[in-house]
Amino acid sequence: MLNIAHLIAHIVNFIAALLFGMLGVGAAPVFIVTLQSLGFATVATVFPIAILLNGVNSGFALIPFSRGKSVDWSNGSILSIPAAVFSFLGAYLAAYVPVHILLYALVIVLAILGIRTLIMVKRKEPEEDPDKKKIMTIGIPAAAFAGFFGGLLAVGGGGILAPFLLIIGYKMKKAAGTTALVATVASFAGFLGFAAHANIPVVFLIESIVIISVGSILGALLAMKIAKPSWLRLILGIIILISALRMFVMLIK
Repeated sequence: MLNIAHLIAHIVNFIAALLFGMLGVGAAPVFIVTLQSLGFATVATVFPIAILLNGVNSGFALIPFSRGKSVDWSNGSILSIPAAVFSFLGAYLAAYVPVHILLYALVIVLAILGIRTLIMVKRKEPEEDPDKKKIMTIGIPAAAFAGFFGGLLAVGGGGILAPFLLIIGYKMKKAAGTTALVATVASFAGFLGFAAHANIPVVFLIESIVIISVGSILGALLAMKIAKPSWLRLILGIIILISALRMFVMLIK
C-alpha cells in the first residue's frame, strides 16, 4: 500500500539530494527534517539514517566531480582522516546529549555558516589552488571540527567544511568536489558511531538510497556543466539558512 507521507518525504529528499549534490555537502539537514516529520525517534532512527544518506548523497555526487577533475584527492584524503575520527566520536556521544540541545546547536551552526556563505557570493574565483601549508594549518582543524559536530548532529560535516575550504582559497567547484570526498568518509564513520544504538527501517532506507543516489548524480552533473560558482555559493547559503529556520520552527512549536 502506498504511504503518502513516505512518498512526500522521498520527493523532498530527492530535490534536496539534487541541490546539495551540486555543492558536494550532503543534504542531511533536510533529511533530518523529513525523517522527523514521519515520527521516527531522533537519535535511534533519524540521526543514523540521515548521516548514512548524507554519505550516499555526497558519495554519488563525488563521481561527476571526480570526472570533471574538481576533487583535490591528495589533500582531501588527508582531511578525511580527522573528519572521520571526530565524526565517529561525535556520533557515539550523541546518545548521551539531550536531544533538544543537539537540535538547537544544529540551528546555530547552520545559521552562522549560511550567513558566512552568502557574504562570499560575489567573491572572485581564486586563480590558483591554496598552498599546502594553508590547507594543513586551517584545513585539518576545520575538518576535525566539521567531523565532530557533523557526527554529533548527524549532518555529516560537509556544510560545515565547505565554507572553510572557500575561506582557505579553493575555487567553488574544487571546494564542492573536495567537500564531497571528506563528507562521504566522515558520514560513513559517523554512521558507525550511531550503529550501536540505531533502529533502522530497512525498506524505507533502501528506497531512500536509490532515490538519493539518482538526485546526487544529477545535481553534481548540473554543477559541473551549467552552474556558475556564484550560483553555487548562493544556493549553498540559502539552503543552509532555510534548513536552520525550518529546524528552529519545529523546535519552538
